[in-house]
Parts: sequence; C-alpha cells; structure tokens
Amino acid sequence: LQHTSSMGISRLLLLLALAAVGYLAWMRMRDRLPSRRRDRVNHETAGGRMVRCTRCGLFVPEDEAVRGTRGEPYCSAEHRDAGDSER
Repeated sequence: LQHTSSMGISRLLLLLALAAVGYLAWMRMRDRLPSRRRDRVNHETAGGRMVRCTRCGLFVPEDEAVRGTRGEPYCSAEHRDAGDSER
C-alpha cells in the first residue's frame, strides 16, 4: 500500500516540477517579446503622430487621416462615411 502511495506522490512532484519549468520558460519568453501595451501607448513614428481609426481601430499617420464631421479620425473616406451615417 505504501509503495503505491509513494508512486502517486512521485508523479505529483514530477508534474509540479514540469509545471514550474514550463511557467518559468513562458515568463522568460514573454519578457523577450515586444510589449503590446508599450506599442499601444507610443504612437509617435518617424513620420509623425499616429491616430486610430474611429471605425476599425487601424493606426494611420495623423496627416493622412480622413476627418469626420466632429473631427474624429478615420483611415478612409469609406469608414468616415459609414461612421457618420450611423449617427
């Protein structure tokens, strides 16, 4: 009976060790990937400030954005027209 119990504990410890190694590997890989949050906050580029399309969320250079009736930015005239018609 004790032999079966110690095998169960050994397997549990092995599973916990594998989970810990996997978690540490994931944390290490995550730190090496570019941060989405950092990308979302910094909208400055060499070409100038980036703005998000009100309809689809695409970032476009501010000077290329198509403006709606209230000044909101859009990536294209089609999205501006679709956005303005929903109001």
